[in-house]
Amino acid sequence: LCRYFPQKCVPSSWKDLVTELQLEEFDGSASSRQWIYQSCAEFGYFQTTEGDGHPFTPLKGCTLEVAGKRMCEDVYGISDYKGPALGGGSDVDSYASDEHYGARNVQGTNITMPNGSCDPWHSLGVLEEGAPFYDESQRLAEGVEAVFIDGTAHCRDMYAPDVFAVYGIEDTDAVKEAHARVKANVYSYIGAN
Repeated sequence: LCRYFPQKCVPSSWKDLVTELQLEEFDGSASSRQWIYQSCAEFGYFQTTEGDGHPFTPLKGCTLEVAGKRMCEDVYGISDYKGPALGGGSDVDSYASDEHYGARNVQGTNITMPNGSCDPWHSLGVLEEGAPFYDESQRLAEGVEAVFIDGTAHCRDMYAPDVFAVYGIEDTDAVKEAHARVKANVYSYIGAN
């Protein structure tokens, strides 16, 4: 992959990873520090190798204790991390971020929310009706559209059309449809047709 994609590799030493994530100045491209902090403070979902039925099962060291608690404590100095902030509403087990942002009750206008079926985060997102993990309690305001992209991974919709064609990887029909829907929505948001 490194031959095709020039991004640098993720450090394989805990000390190097923590040191890199502790850098507070934004370099213009890296967003891991911000994303992981948001996971610590609001979302509480971390990438682990726990569970069964995946190729990373033998990597026993990447547990919720390490990828969550220890990461939040070591990188951001959060002492005795216990998870994202809980809300103060009537549901004492709800997260403050769900109360603040509305969870799957999305109010707003001019919002398009793409998700790929192979994205490990998609089960937590806003999805089209009929998609796996669709939550029937989900409510979207008029002007909010979920776009489900079958067979794609995290952020696939954000790559330019046919960007991988030079490597012999053509866009699937699902990616083409998603790009067309996002493009049409953005054009309607800005009044350009």
